[in-house]
Amino acid sequence: MKKVALVGCYFQHNYGSQLQALALQEFLKSKKIPVEYIDVTKLSDFAKGKKKYYKRKILDLKFVRAKFGMALFKIKKKISHSNKIKQLKIRDRKFDEFKHNFSLSKKYHTYKELHDQALERYSNVIVGSDQLWLPVNVIADFYTLNWVPDSINKISYSTSFGFSSIPKKYEKRYINFLSRINSLSVREESGNSLIRSITNLDVTTVCDPTMLLTKSDWLKLASRTNRVDGKYIFVYFLGKNKEHWEFVKRLQKITGLKIISLNHCDEFFKAADKYTDKALYDVDPFDFINLITNAEYVCTDSFHGSIFSILNNRKFFTFRRFADKSKVSTNSRIYSLLKSFDLQDHLLNGDEKIDDALKINFDYKIANSLIEEYRNLSSSWLLSSIKHDDERPIRVDGLKKWECSGCQACMNACPKQCIKMESDKEGFLYPSIANDDCINCGICMNVCPVNKDLVYDQYAQYGYVVQNKDEVILKESTSGGAFSAFAKAILDENGHVYGVKLDTKTFTAQHVLALNYKEISSFRNSKYVQSDTGKTFSSVKDDLMQGKKVLYSGTTCQIEGLYSFLKLFNVDMSNLFLIDVICRCVTSPLVLKNYMEYQNNRFHFSADKIIFRDKSIYGYDYSNLSIYAKGKKKYHQGVDKDPYLKLMFDGTSIRPSCASCHFKHQLRHSDITIWDCFDVGNYDSALDNNKGATKVLINSPKGAILLEKSLGNLKYKEVSADSLIYNNYEMFNSPSESLIRERFFSDMYCYQTNNYLKNTEVPVLKAKYLI
Repeated sequence: MKKVALVGCYFQHNYGSQLQALALQEFLKSKKIPVEYIDVTKLSDFAKGKKKYYKRKILDLKFVRAKFGMALFKIKKKISHSNKIKQLKIRDRKFDEFKHNFSLSKKYHTYKELHDQALERYSNVIVGSDQLWLPVNVIADFYTLNWVPDSINKISYSTSFGFSSIPKKYEKRYINFLSRINSLSVREESGNSLIRSITNLDVTTVCDPTMLLTKSDWLKLASRTNRVDGKYIFVYFLGKNKEHWEFVKRLQKITGLKIISLNHCDEFFKAADKYTDKALYDVDPFDFINLITNAEYVCTDSFHGSIFSILNNRKFFTFRRFADKSKVSTNSRIYSLLKSFDLQDHLLNGDEKIDDALKINFDYKIANSLIEEYRNLSSSWLLSSIKHDDERPIRVDGLKKWECSGCQACMNACPKQCIKMESDKEGFLYPSIANDDCINCGICMNVCPVNKDLVYDQYAQYGYVVQNKDEVILKESTSGGAFSAFAKAILDENGHVYGVKLDTKTFTAQHVLALNYKEISSFRNSKYVQSDTGKTFSSVKDDLMQGKKVLYSGTTCQIEGLYSFLKLFNVDMSNLFLIDVICRCVTSPLVLKNYMEYQNNRFHFSADKIIFRDKSIYGYDYSNLSIYAKGKKKYHQGVDKDPYLKLMFDGTSIRPSCASCHFKHQLRHSDITIWDCFDVGNYDSALDNNKGATKVLINSPKGAILLEKSLGNLKYKEVSADSLIYNNYEMFNSPSESLIRERFFSDMYCYQTNNYLKNTEVPVLKAKYLI
């Protein structure tokens, strides 16, 4: 399934920019549409275009004067060591950390590379929102979508010009790129008028992406403990208007409330410090929402500060940041926003009397109705503009095949047992329904974890870095042997443990039950292939109903599938302990089967063991693969040369659902989340011995209980949850599919039917993909 590419300012150190980018992504994901933002990190053409524009403006004194303060401030941030600058660097780090919330593409370097690879990778490209059509961006030529091939559907959603008139010398450029966009919408009426003034194109005015999500949607995303005790006025000014601050002080005098502010976000305004009671700096975009949500009053000149005040029905005042005649004025978007919801009386200059300002009507009954209507119209426009592939759905409530993770919850839940899991030509299992037996009960639809909005209990997560004390277990484990310690705690109480075992005859991975310590040894070491959960969900259900304690481990999608299955049947889960392993992706069982046959034929041996992370040569830190026959190592290669590992890590052999995983977030239904700890030295030097360590995130009270029972068998260091997940790309981001993925499976499947001709070479695979 091709993805929808998003083109926006996810990377800007700006609250509004990152939140509107996240909103568009999350809205589309909620509609089961696979998306990713184009990663601009290495896009040199984009940077060169901006430099070209600024060189042209070097003699424009008004422009230079308007930008001088910001430029000076950026220089000061780089060279100054003052406490204030240190605080601002903390804020910059918060913005960088927030980028983990975005699904990003591979890194592109040039527009030509983007153009060439877009044909195979993307079905639609959506640009928006924010002030993306300023002249500087039109010259830089990224947000114009001029690099997108003609055959790909191009959409502008809620894009803003950020000014009230198009410079005459750039008019032709605007006409050219706007005419190539298939579905055109803007955020402000002023933008609508601008387009109509120079073209005959159809254009629609829609809401900002942040308003596609409801107040409750944002509460789920941005749920945080209050940053401020007591009642307060929240101030977020981007401009340097002294009269706005003086209004805030007058408001404080009348209300008696303390002033909490976010100062100096874009430009340095030294005078702000004397007005505020407390200036916060360690604030990420979710904290920004939280501060607005809990404020008694909000004073802002920010567009998105106004939006979140409206969404949260706060008492707010919005101030004109610029003089309307200013060349860099972006007031038009504020005017359009307030007019849309009949809130124009909230717009102030700063010289108003407080008594008059407090007479503003803060009843949101009409505004909320208008917001809902606007949201529905805007979302309908966007969804209808997206063109979908013709791929046929599988029979689970119209679920697209590329969405199915193969967890097998539907098969286990079917009361007529008419769902079977069948391998497709790529070797992945998918549900198939026998039409004659199906009674249309809808259980398969209700149990599918991809097919529902997941709700998580709030729990103060905390973390550990651990290493098993048993040297044998540690050597046999991929990382730190944490799972073996957890399993032992359950087995000590006569419980049942479910994990993944790799069959050494067929080299297929299967979820199986272990009843003793010896049997859990087969669960150790990673299996870089998708496991077959089979009927284990039903077995767990039976165990729990019999009062057994159960430990079940798997990938996050498998754990979500089991949780949904048990929840559907109202099974008491108080004796169930769920452990999910953060994974990059799962790979095709057929690829592993063919790979092992390839290696057997190539080296003339009969393999009986494969270790995907063999510590015996380079230790823990190096991804590698070893193959054994009759107890002897016959083959060993690292990720840079081994074909199987290369196919996995470059996204060629992964399951389609992995490229748009629905479970890439911090909250989850598992009790414990575990994953590799490659940076153990940052937490505890005593564990930094290259033998392996595991990161453990506790997600529930049950998880805390299981950990406590296991600590006697572990060396450990307690750390904060934030520290544990910092820079954890796999927790929040899906991998990208390789551009050759479809061709690879087509060639592999055709060649596999000839059984590889029993040769020592595999011409198609080796020539194109394996070397």
